[in-house]
Parts: sequence; structure tokens; C-alpha cells
Amino acid sequence: MLNLPARTRSFAHGETLLQAGADHEVGFVILSGLVELRRDTSKLVENAEQGTVIGAVSLLFGGAQELNDIAKGPVEAATIDRATVSAQLSRNPELVREFTSMLLGRL
Repeated sequence: MLNLPARTRSFAHGETLLQAGADHEVGFVILSGLVELRRDTSKLVENAEQGTVIGAVSLLFGGAQELNDIAKGPVEAATIDRATVSAQLSRNPELVREFTSMLLGRL
């Protein structure tokens, strides 16, 4: 699991963590609860559960978020920001392997 400094946020049912089309400076690690990853607002692509990193591609490469990430019930998530991820990756090549494995596992 990624070991990055983070702060915890709480989300209520139906609240959007990340919105499609936006270039977010943050991503989240789901600590508890369930997050629906949806194309537009209707088509469910997959569910994100505890331990899942959402917004990883935007964190690594920038650019627009592809999916809407919506809390399905109460959710606790650790916030990780792009600047921290970038700094940590430059100092720790093992994190590059962890991120790569995580992203390949989602394809």
C-alpha cells in the first residue's frame, strides 16, 4: 500500500469525490465505504472499496478525470495531492512500481 502523507475526509451518500472532466490536484485512497465510478452520471463502470486509489491517472499525469466518483453511503478517504505524489515518486522508485502495478491491475 502507498505510504504517503494524507489528511482524511468524510463524504456523505451521493456526494461527489471527483468529477469527470475536471483536472483535479488531488486523489483519494478509500479508507472505508463504497464509491461508485460512473461514466456520465448513469453508467456504473465499477465500485471502489477500501484500499482503492481513485484519481490516480490524473495524479500521475494531469489532465481531466475520466469518471464521476460518487459516495454510495458514508465514505472516509485519505486525500493525496499531485505535488506530494510527484515529490515522493522522484525520491522513491519503489512507489513508481506500486503505482504501475495498481494502474495495470485496473485495465
